[in-house]
Amino acid sequence: MRAARDELFANPKGSEVGEEFDDSLKMQQERELAQLQQEIFAHTANTIEIGADTLNVLHAQREQTQNDMRKIECINAKLSAAEILIKKMERGMFNLGGTSSKIKAPPSKPSDTDFKIQVKRTMRYGTHILRFTKTFFLRLNGVGDEVQDTVNYGLLGSILVHRADKYFTISFNIKGVKPWLVYATRHKDIIKEMVKRARASGFDPQVEFESGTQDFSYVDDSLQGDMVAGLQDPDGTVGTARMLEAYTAGGGKVDMDDMYDVLSNGLSQIQEISQKQQQVIAEHTKDLAEMQPQVVGLHSSIEKANQRVKNIR
Repeated sequence: MRAARDELFANPKGSEVGEEFDDSLKMQQERELAQLQQEIFAHTANTIEIGADTLNVLHAQREQTQNDMRKIECINAKLSAAEILIKKMERGMFNLGGTSSKIKAPPSKPSDTDFKIQVKRTMRYGTHILRFTKTFFLRLNGVGDEVQDTVNYGLLGSILVHRADKYFTISFNIKGVKPWLVYATRHKDIIKEMVKRARASGFDPQVEFESGTQDFSYVDDSLQGDMVAGLQDPDGTVGTARMLEAYTAGGGKVDMDDMYDVLSNGLSQIQEISQKQQQVIAEHTKDLAEMQPQVVGLHSSIEKANQRVKNIR
């Protein structure tokens, strides 16, 4: 009786249906997982690419502001030279005296860097302040209130570091201008700053060392390479995410450990980009704050120059 009853209620097809249902459910889950992984890889790559593009835009905006600041510096320098000529014309026309003209040093800006130096004149050394700006450097008098020389970085020829400690010579690409023999306790910092500023302006002065002189690094590490360039490297996180996105779009499934590795690397890179963006924004804000008084001063200088020209007429 028991055997007959088992035979009566037996359903071999039902077990096959159950297995088919399990297989179908598993395939559906795998498709959903593949789709979810595809979205994760796509969002990771998109976020990195958008962040990198934004960082590039921020860099470009700051570079434009810095270029504008350089132009303003050049205009102010030309106005200072024009003021000297106007004073000479005034003395010639109105016989105001034969005293030598002096150029008042412009106010120091946050981006300027000053160094104390001594430059050989004839037999003796004179004390000066060497001020580096974005566009040119100035040799001021010892107290820093009078401009004695203004030199564009493009006029730098070479820098020779002497065997005698703390001495170096600056040569220029101008006929008739004698080299400066300079003594400075911070000569390494001065040379490094001069090279950095010149390269930022698109020039590359040559630095040489006398025989027997111990070499030192005069290149600023901050100018070496650009972090942005590697963010969209096809062999990097973006390339890997795009490759796996295409693989999962075709129904492939990625091992969870591999997915987590890509996601972790992507999040680290996104965080790095965000930090770089914040740094650029902060530095750009400083540039704009420095630029504002320069623009106001430029308007004032132009008005004064116009008034002096009118007085001469």
